Amino acid sequence: MVRGGAARGDVEVAHREVRRPFLPADGDADPNAGHPRIFRLDLVNTSYLHNLLLKLFSASRPPLPRSGLSTGRRGGSGSGLSLSLPHDTMYEFREEDGNMVVGVPKETTRHEHRVGLNPFGIARLTDCGHEVYVERGAGKAAHFSDEDYTDAGARIVYDAEEIYKRADLVCRFGALTPEEIPLLREDSVICSFHHLAVAPREIVQALMERKATLIGYEIIRGTDGDLPALLPLSELAGQMAVDTAAGLLRFEAGGRGILLGSAPGLPPATVVILGAGAVGTAAARHAVVRGAHVILIDTDIHKLRRAGRELGNQVITAVGGMARLERYKAIADVLIGAVLIPGARSPLLVTEGMVRAMKPGSVIIDV
Repeated sequence: MVRGGAARGDVEVAHREVRRPFLPADGDADPNAGHPRIFRLDLVNTSYLHNLLLKLFSASRPPLPRSGLSTGRRGGSGSGLSLSLPHDTMYEFREEDGNMVVGVPKETTRHEHRVGLNPFGIARLTDCGHEVYVERGAGKAAHFSDEDYTDAGARIVYDAEEIYKRADLVCRFGALTPEEIPLLREDSVICSFHHLAVAPREIVQALMERKATLIGYEIIRGTDGDLPALLPLSELAGQMAVDTAAGLLRFEAGGRGILLGSAPGLPPATVVILGAGAVGTAAARHAVVRGAHVILIDTDIHKLRRAGRELGNQVITAVGGMARLERYKAIADVLIGAVLIPGARSPLLVTEGMVRAMKPGSVIIDV
């Protein structure tokens, strides 16, 4: 089931295996044949994530006995693009096989107001000749009407089952719920923030039994090691963490009854941030704007140096360790955890004893 229509030769993709059981080495028997393939993707020389997805949607195609990146004719079957996958597994994309079907279901997770594709992204896909189905009301919480989607070339359907049964590629935002997993088609590709590293074991097992292919936005990597799909959300989360902390510091919310910023005769609140990545740096930047006294802790001196160059002497940077954390937690009015290990569970740094030793009414936020 190969669909074409994407431009050729404009993307190079290198992959690293994340979970060993899903992809065996050459010559090894695969005890989990047909189970989900979960990849960490490294993007090289591409401007749009959609271009990558257009090529990766048929990742469930049986492997071809070739390796490397190439374009041109394969065995007289027409032009196509091949991408190098783990253990030199190859997948081919041919124009004459037709266009793919993309589905956008309505998010069902509690408090999830986002949507897998906006009308602008769908217009890009339909302009390339692909067929897009959107579940009725999928964009309502994000302020996109069904009419916005139909104007972009999508077709509206009335339940999630039709989306999952029709689509070769499903673009969603939140993790799949137990009620949605039985709807998955065996040969479909599901793109989302899956966060399988912290998913319950029964969810992972159910996904394996469906034999679908999963692409996790949260582990897609760029050439410089960044996470281009996760980065904008991390920057938003850093800002929201500070705003949420400011609200929780109010006396009515059970906080210390102080502001983040200072006033004549009153010192600012102290905000201690663990992690100088995208979330931590965004939180530090926003806390400085709010007038707080900010301490940024990380074990990576290069991240601290980068944050220091951006924020200057408005932020105190410190190389982290448990002793340093013990020292600073006693003066923290707000403690923000912003530690990320892509594709894995974040470490537990703040102990129950540390929480007890903090000021009464102080705020802890873990992003």
